[in-house]
Amino acid sequence: MAEYPIEKFTREIEALPIEDERDLLTFIGWSARLAALPNGDDHLLKQWPALVARERQNKIDLSTALRNRCKEGLWDLQYAIGEDLGLAMIAAQDFYCFWKRDKNLLEGAVSSDLEAWFAEAEETLQDEETADTLRTFIERFPLLPEFRLSAVDTPVSTLMAAVFASMYEPRKTIPAVWVPRVLIGDKAPEEMSIHNYADAGAGPPTIRLMRRMDRQAIAPIPGLGNVLVARSLTEDWQLWVDVEQDQRPSPVRAVRLGLLPARPSEDGSTSGWQVDLKHFSLQEKLDALSAPVAVSFMNGDRMRISDKT
Repeated sequence: MAEYPIEKFTREIEALPIEDERDLLTFIGWSARLAALPNGDDHLLKQWPALVARERQNKIDLSTALRNRCKEGLWDLQYAIGEDLGLAMIAAQDFYCFWKRDKNLLEGAVSSDLEAWFAEAEETLQDEETADTLRTFIERFPLLPEFRLSAVDTPVSTLMAAVFASMYEPRKTIPAVWVPRVLIGDKAPEEMSIHNYADAGAGPPTIRLMRRMDRQAIAPIPGLGNVLVARSLTEDWQLWVDVEQDQRPSPVRAVRLGLLPARPSEDGSTSGWQVDLKHFSLQEKLDALSAPVAVSFMNGDRMRISDKT
């Protein structure tokens, strides 16, 4: 199938009316897609900060609009089927292009919500019609490789996924439970639900909450032996997850706190992972901290760690 003419796509974006937040988001998504094409350009994408400043007069707040769009996108990925699901994944792909280029201009909470949307798109099961929709899209809009979600770059239907899965031994999810790293005498400190620490307020977390989050878990992972995962919370609301295998870095593919993806440490290793929570409200912080931590390994196995309470 022939590529969609860039000149035509550019004219369509320029002709978009911007009268409400949905129009603004459409403009941002399409202009980001245009900028991610091999022969595209970013002159339209560069206009979004000025448009946002202008639309504030119409009480349109981009951060709120983006966070609402992420929630809508997550719902679409969970409940849409066929071509509609393909279109939902294309929407996530457009905003992935936007996030890849301009994430440094976004608030931290907005960026985290976008990352959760993209992570869900990567794991969404596709039916045949969805996969066909995505193949047609990538043929018509051959995005540069660095801007492609892998699920869009290589669509795999549930049928093909089942064929591939039948060729391999199923991998396991190994459950584990957080236990205190520091004991008081010979006893563990009192266990309470994380939501009992609401006195953290809008400032830094309390010492009680930081102590409550200071936990570790150990579980045997096939082919790796015993793997130790440690969790800690810093004063600036950074949740750190450290993974060790017999005192050596483990081959970790990804770490997630609930739906929130963690970022690997800046030194390039896969042993330290970070989730930035400082931009969330207190209730959102506590909800996130009470979610299980999932550690996915290169061999396909996954360790899922949760609290007792």
